Amino acid sequence: MNYYAAPMEGLTDRVWRQAHQKWFGPAGNADRYYAPFISPPENRVLIKKKMAELAPAANPGAPVIPQLLAKDGELAAWMIGELRGLGYTEVNLNLGCPSGTVTAKGKGSGMLRDPVKLDAFLAAVFANAEGPISVKTRLGVEKPEEFAAILDIYNRYPICELTIHPRVMRQLYRGQGGGPAHVGSAVSAAVRHHGGSRHHCGPGALP
Repeated sequence: MNYYAAPMEGLTDRVWRQAHQKWFGPAGNADRYYAPFISPPENRVLIKKKMAELAPAANPGAPVIPQLLAKDGELAAWMIGELRGLGYTEVNLNLGCPSGTVTAKGKGSGMLRDPVKLDAFLAAVFANAEGPISVKTRLGVEKPEEFAAILDIYNRYPICELTIHPRVMRQLYRGQGGGPAHVGSAVSAAVRHHGGSRHHCGPGALP
């Protein structure tokens, strides 16, 4: 079984990743450390302070996966290219964050409201970016049954891994998760399930 460290904004930064590796050692280290999400700047000018978290020199020995929060596919693809330039292989797209401040902008699980826009977003990403791209998602906005249509869209693209939080956007982190039964067997990407604990992805929290 693989052990993945999920991102928690304001906590699981480069200092935490280094401390985790130091104190838990090879036997306790995560197989992957997902970095807290970053949003690509619309002016395509990178902020050094934010990018310092992902500098290879700041993450020695840690298998870090950068996570993007975006709604513009071409802009996301540009950012993926910048991250590739830093040496990162895989980049994760966050389509699961249910925070109101995120979904109000049409980002995170807010992307799941409109299947047409979701499809166009992924089409632009995969048409303009190279290399492995994974996705973090929820089952839908209002009810788990929405996931069949969402999954149909995901299966159109070469997503290398699909991480599923088995709740819908409206649940935030409350109530029972939908579970694997809503996923079905028609998933073309590798699948991971996430979200058994209580957490959220706003400032200082887990997406």
